[in-house]
Amino acid sequence: MGQHRLINNNMQELKQRFNVLQLTEEQKQKLAILIRRERMQFYLNQKALNNILTEKQKAQLLAWRKQRDGIKVDSTGRKN
Repeated sequence: MGQHRLINNNMQELKQRFNVLQLTEEQKQKLAILIRRERMQFYLNQKALNNILTEKQKAQLLAWRKQRDGIKVDSTGRKN
């Protein structure tokens, strides 16, 4: 949930910055296309990574991500 809040805060900050730039409609459309393309590439990269890693490796990667994000995880993968 904390990550969701962080994403929302980042989106609000990004929208504020774009408002200050006073983008034209054409620029907004091009930017929207770029953002959609970036999201799709992220999805495709995640899918490829999931096909490469074993279940054990995926679990370890998830534990590292949670640790980086400040979510405590014990050796069994449970949140504390």
